[in-house]
Amino acid sequence: VENTTDAPLRVTTLPLVTAGWKPQEAETQVDLKPGQKGQVVVTYRRTEDADPMPPNESVLRLPVLVLGESWTRIEDLHALIQPFSVQWKTGAQFNVTNEFAVEAAITNPAAHVVEGTWEASWSGQKLDGKFSVPARGHKAIPLHFKLPASESAATRQKASLTFSVAAGGLTIPFNREIEIAQNIGLKQVVTLNPPGASLPDKPAVPPAPGPAQPGVTFRADADPNALYLTWDIYGINLMDNPKGSAATAEIHLDARSYGKRLTPGVTGALRVSTNAADGDGSIAPVLPWVFGTGYGSQRYDAAATGARLSSRPDGSRRLTLMIPRTAFALHEWALGNGNSELGISTTLGIWQKPDDKHPNGSYQNFTLLENAMQQDDAESLAALELSEHATKRWTVRLY
Repeated sequence: VENTTDAPLRVTTLPLVTAGWKPQEAETQVDLKPGQKGQVVVTYRRTEDADPMPPNESVLRLPVLVLGESWTRIEDLHALIQPFSVQWKTGAQFNVTNEFAVEAAITNPAAHVVEGTWEASWSGQKLDGKFSVPARGHKAIPLHFKLPASESAATRQKASLTFSVAAGGLTIPFNREIEIAQNIGLKQVVTLNPPGASLPDKPAVPPAPGPAQPGVTFRADADPNALYLTWDIYGINLMDNPKGSAATAEIHLDARSYGKRLTPGVTGALRVSTNAADGDGSIAPVLPWVFGTGYGSQRYDAAATGARLSSRPDGSRRLTLMIPRTAFALHEWALGNGNSELGISTTLGIWQKPDDKHPNGSYQNFTLLENAMQQDDAESLAALELSEHATKRWTVRLY
């Protein structure tokens, strides 16, 4: 810390707690004469509740709150990770078949060669190998994993990718999460899961919701004129909250053309709510770019979109949403073509009465995907093929 003023300065430093690292000892105050420099030493201990290493850098950044007599700011301490670090290329891979590969890059900051071994595992598949990284160099380690077999009933899976590196007498984990989601086809019924529910890592899956199994399913249909989204609610009684809302559906759709959809972009949220009685639902105001990057100049007519809640003969409830084809002006809309895709995610929230844990009531959510990416990030979405026979392709997401 340097005093760049012409007066004595007392500085207070407070290291902040971060995911993976907890400060143990620190010098909290330093008195500096004009032009004088002072050293602040902070000792951190690694915690066990989070991955402590950054996924894409060879330095660890730790925030410290710095206070003077009349000012306050947060500074970042940069700690070089030694004797090696690992960087990942995170994000999504679309339309993957049979197997996928992710890449771990081992970085050597030292002025000498670093040699060692590595081990990786994901979804019961294990890999290992040796490496040698030149001084101040990098070594890319491609990791290849097989996707579930084509006869598997598991269409979504989320599991930890464990990756550890051993060198110089140290073994350090650099773990990440991988979520895979099989492309969805028209008329395909998909079970929505509560957040935090364990997704299957084997072909067997729980029974689909139905008259005897409470839960929510989702289906998409399309014709030359519109896209139709359907949520079927089984074994759950709908009740209005104090504002008159019993269920709220949030949908993210990336309706760019096929080539554009494989590139980074953003979407907005389309929100539909309904009360507990059968009838028309309401659609919240939407952003101009709700259906993806490039739609900012498009005029979206919310009045042309229809939402309705109805009761089914088996006692279930059905929420339907119709979005006219004219809303997707930048999409090719080639029905029956598996490469004519929409990025999609959806969450249905159902109001639950107050209980001991939620004295004011709460929404029970059922979601299509669950990942650590922002919901408006186009790479966070699954792929909906505008065909009744979806191809056996997957979206693979590393984060």
